[in-house]
Order: sequence, then C-alpha cells, then structure tokens
Amino acid sequence: MNNKLAASQKNTVLDDIAAEIGLRATILLAAWWGGRNIVVPDTRPEHSVIAKVIGEDATRRLSAAWPGAQIFVPRLNWFEEIRKARQVHNLRARGMEWGDIAQVMVMTRREVEDMGEIGRFAAEAVAQEQTGRRMPPLFELEQPNLRGGRGGQASKKPAKAKTEA
Repeated sequence: MNNKLAASQKNTVLDDIAAEIGLRATILLAAWWGGRNIVVPDTRPEHSVIAKVIGEDATRRLSAAWPGAQIFVPRLNWFEEIRKARQVHNLRARGMEWGDIAQVMVMTRREVEDMGEIGRFAAEAVAQEQTGRRMPPLFELEQPNLRGGRGGQASKKPAKAKTEA
C-alpha cells in the first residue's frame, strides 16, 4: 500500500520555520501564503502584513532567523488528506458501507478505501500512543455531521427511537 501518511512526515521548510516561530504561527503562515514565495521583512517586521497574520513576536523571530530572505511556503495538502482519512475511518467505524461513504465524501470507492486504510493506521497509532503514556486523549477524532446523503435524499439509517421518561 502507498502509505501517504508516512510519506507526508518528511522534514520540510515548515519544520524549520516552526522551530523558529512555533507551530501555530507556522500553520497560519502556510494557510495564508501556502504555495507562494514570501519575502521576510528585515526592517520593522512588526509593521508588516505578515505580522498582522502570524503576530508581531513570531514575525520578529522569523525576521531574526531569515532577514530579507525569500522563502517558499509549502501548502498543507497532507493535512487535508489526513482529515479526510479520519472522517472516512470514523464513518466506517459507525458501520457505513464503502459505497455510502463515497457518496457522502464525494469520492470514488477506491479513494475511500485507500483513505480508510490510512485512517485506520492513524487511529491505531493514536491509540498506541495513548495507551503507552497512560494519559487521557488530547483530542477526540472528529465525527462528521451527516445530513441524510447526497442531494437531500433521506438517510438510509433507521432513526433512533425516542424513549419516554
């Protein structure tokens, strides 16, 4: 299997930037300028457009590390793939069939099966890490909010019976 998750974990420019300015500022930088070149301000960085997005302190640290440099900021494509893989895995864990998941996610069945495999791998890795540390989970895997299928069609799942107290 082509393990996209493992392939996406190679060191990148974003890792170097994150080491200087922190993860949050790096994600904001990549979300705003991903796929483009930026010029790091070398004078008065706190007054730059970058400072308005990632913060003055992070911009000062970026400027101290690479004053006046032109940096290509990669896109976070792998981040979106992992999010989709988690959604597919969660839908499969709820008991949905591959074809139904493909319709909900607007993907082919083959893509959904591949994403499900990546999602399973990621869920197992998270579970191993949590049991190894014996700590509560830091986050819950997000459960997609389904509204009854494509095109406003009614859901094929039976409705839960309401219990009267």
